[in-house]
Amino acid sequence: MIKKIAFFSVLPSLMLAFAVPCHATGDVVLHSKYGDIASKLEGRWSPDCDNLEGIKIDGHLKAKITVNSNQIVINSFLKEGDKKDGLVGVYLESPLDLGRGGMNLDWDHFSRDHRIAAIKIENESDVIFNWNGFYVGKAKKYQWVSEPDFYGDSGKINFHRCDN
Repeated sequence: MIKKIAFFSVLPSLMLAFAVPCHATGDVVLHSKYGDIASKLEGRWSPDCDNLEGIKIDGHLKAKITVNSNQIVINSFLKEGDKKDGLVGVYLESPLDLGRGGMNLDWDHFSRDHRIAAIKIENESDVIFNWNGFYVGKAKKYQWVSEPDFYGDSGKINFHRCDN
């Protein structure tokens, strides 16, 4: 008898696994916690691969975002949202590298629970990156909304998969 592994989320970063009987007659397929989304998004994305660093996403849905070149580079994490809207939420984890401009922002007051951006996958080489900004809980509003290097008029920017 083939055994399958059943996963149960206990906390966002903790899962329990149990071996349970499986009466499968065909091939057994293994699935990652991050599955298709991580494989679709892994790599570097930018609206201009030659001139803007953009966002680098690893296979565990962790990302490094260059918000402003030589000023604000952040660590972030991605979470798959509601299947209906097809969006992947981007959340601030921590500042990674700050220049003079980035050091003037109050990083301790930016929320880690409100998404700073959302990604909609168009195809394997194009996504729409919708930048919200950094959410300030006390003020209940977003800050640094139109200042990023990659910002577009509507906040929605076409990002392309870069070769490097």
